[in-house]
Amino acid sequence: MMKHYSGVGLETYLPFMHSPRQRNTGLLHRVYRFENVSCPQMPHGSRGTWNYTLGNSDALKLTVSKPVMLHGVQHFGSEGGEYTASLEVKGVANGFSLVKLRGTYSSKKDETNGYYGYDVMFDHPVCLEQGKTYEIIVSLTKGQPSWRVIDSKNSYEVEGIQFTFSKSASSVNGTVVLRGQFPSVIFSKMSFYS
Repeated sequence: MMKHYSGVGLETYLPFMHSPRQRNTGLLHRVYRFENVSCPQMPHGSRGTWNYTLGNSDALKLTVSKPVMLHGVQHFGSEGGEYTASLEVKGVANGFSLVKLRGTYSSKKDETNGYYGYDVMFDHPVCLEQGKTYEIIVSLTKGQPSWRVIDSKNSYEVEGIQFTFSKSASSVNGTVVLRGQFPSVIFSKMSFYS
């Protein structure tokens, strides 16, 4: 290794890998949090449009039945829409922030369900522990009316893991379990629970 790092004898075979290591993030899954969605092209004031009071937050609480790695959260958008969003995930019991980020995102059509949205992916996944409650909070500082959830349940099972959503007092813009934002959360299973 000393020869390698000092540049001496590089023509000889070295008994260790030459390719960089890649982080193993596991297979990504999505929890789709809706039974029905509605698009913003419906007439103004109808059930279809999800408007934003810029700077107000949409939020939900989330509890999982087994530990998972949370990689990101999907938000609804609109065709050709561009959104500037601030997102935070924090523990409810201790108030500690697990991730905070801000960015500008362009919405695209979800290939599975046909609505428009955008994924807010974390630089590093965060661990959600079994039975603990977490809060997902997003504020938009720029964005157009978007699609929205119009019919949802509070609990979904994906890959043998129960995801339970509940109302958050931080949701000033109107997202609740039955309607609003967050069409899906993006996660991977913890390897020792696979």
